[in-house]
Amino acid sequence: KTVHGSHIAFVNEGLVDLDLRLSSENSEATATNVEIQSDIYEHKFQCITVCHAGAAFTLRSIHKQRPINQILCHMESSHLKSFARDKAV
Repeated sequence: KTVHGSHIAFVNEGLVDLDLRLSSENSEATATNVEIQSDIYEHKFQCITVCHAGAAFTLRSIHKQRPINQILCHMESSHLKSFARDKAV
C-alpha cells in the first residue's frame, strides 16, 4: 500500500460530499442536510464517476474516450512506490 487507510477514508468522504453538492443542483438534498454516507461502495453516485483502479490505467482509459491534453497536479516526494506511480502517469 502507498497510503494510510485514514487518507483513503478522507478522500472517499470528500467524493461523496462533492457528489451530494453537485446533485443538489437538481434536488432539494444538500450535503449539509443529508447525513453523508462515507462508505463509497454504498453511495449511489449521480454526478461524478469513481474508478477503482490504478491512476495510470484509469487515465489511459479516460484518454481513449476523451483525449487528455494536460494534467495539473501537486507533486511531492514520498517513497519509491508512489514516485514510480507518479512517473508512470
